[in-house]
Amino acid sequence: LHNMTTTTKLQVLGPEYVEECARVMAKAFSDAAIYRYIFRGTTESRRSALEWLFVRNICIVLDKCPQALRGILNENNQVICCFMWVPHEHQDVSLGEMLWHGLLQMPIRFGMDAVKRMLQVMDTLKVPSKDYSTSQENDDDSGQNKMVTEGSIQLQRMVVRPDCQGQGLGTKALMAAIAEEESAKGKVNLHLETQSPRNVTFYERLGYKVIWDKNCYEDDDKEYKFHSWYMVRMDLS
Repeated sequence: LHNMTTTTKLQVLGPEYVEECARVMAKAFSDAAIYRYIFRGTTESRRSALEWLFVRNICIVLDKCPQALRGILNENNQVICCFMWVPHEHQDVSLGEMLWHGLLQMPIRFGMDAVKRMLQVMDTLKVPSKDYSTSQENDDDSGQNKMVTEGSIQLQRMVVRPDCQGQGLGTKALMAAIAEEESAKGKVNLHLETQSPRNVTFYERLGYKVIWDKNCYEDDDKEYKFHSWYMVRMDLS
């Protein structure tokens, strides 16, 4: 992929689009149960917190992988669909990277309770095993599909702007990214996490499969209950 101004085509988005993408992502996820649990308060305050967080997260990834931010622009060069396409070797974030990009300001900006809840969620959503099998002995699936991390790509925060939904942009964008990866490498293994049943259905149509899921909530605070699914799309050829 090359940086382009042509509309409706998936492209690599440069640093000039980081803030706009973070805004689109923050708006899309501001009412997601997982973020309502982490950032208590109003939708607007949560959206502001997520925008701040996403800007820094995107910048950390782009420092290591300049082609990680992908998206589709409209005729006015506005972001209407975007996501992070992160190779395995760039998915972990070091303390130094967090310091450099200001993420350690979180306790001051949002309070220690929000930081503790974020760390708790990160720990809770760890997949039990790197070799977690997607097929059991009695499954009808042939072969033994396992979650592969080495050489895999993680899809993060894929969103389509609300006024542009229903046009197949999400499908088009993701399939274009997969086709590019397959063209370059011959095969590609993908993984993602989602807390939306609707998203599970969407990704299953594109070849992803749930290999692990979990209910997440505090027993004394059911308002913040959410469910998380871990999905993979494997090339078994």
